[in-house]
Amino acid sequence: MAGLAVLLVAWVALAFLVWEVVARVAGREEAMRLVPYVNVHLLEEAEEGTYAPWRDPVFLLRLIANTVAPFAVGAWVAGRINRRAPLAVSFLGVVALLWLHRQVFTPDFPSVVRAGFVMDLAAIAAVTAAFTSLRNAGPSERAAQQQDEADEAREG
Repeated sequence: MAGLAVLLVAWVALAFLVWEVVARVAGREEAMRLVPYVNVHLLEEAEEGTYAPWRDPVFLLRLIANTVAPFAVGAWVAGRINRRAPLAVSFLGVVALLWLHRQVFTPDFPSVVRAGFVMDLAAIAAVTAAFTSLRNAGPSERAAQQQDEADEAREG
């Protein structure tokens, strides 16, 4: 639960912070490019073939700041509690993301913007895999692991 709470707080806080920073530094029009899935202008440009999220530095900033960072922090906190907990945290986060942007999977949605959404999902999968495979073991788990290694060394 702690990992999920951290994910939620980080997700909302970073979304607001990144939006405000981009809006103040580059203007509101640039900030609206942070989420092309709901930006009518960018969807029209994608239909015309003049917009692709992977070529948009504002989208890539959001990908790192609003997807990778909160999921990494949430997965890290969850992983400190249980090694498999990042899977649950990321699963629930992906379900929320899919629900929030369910229009991405409608037949008339521009495929290049859908590919940007898939980039979000791939980033979440990569972060989850990284934090699930890391040894975020607590002290008792480390002691058991060291004992296992010592036993293997004596047998070998």
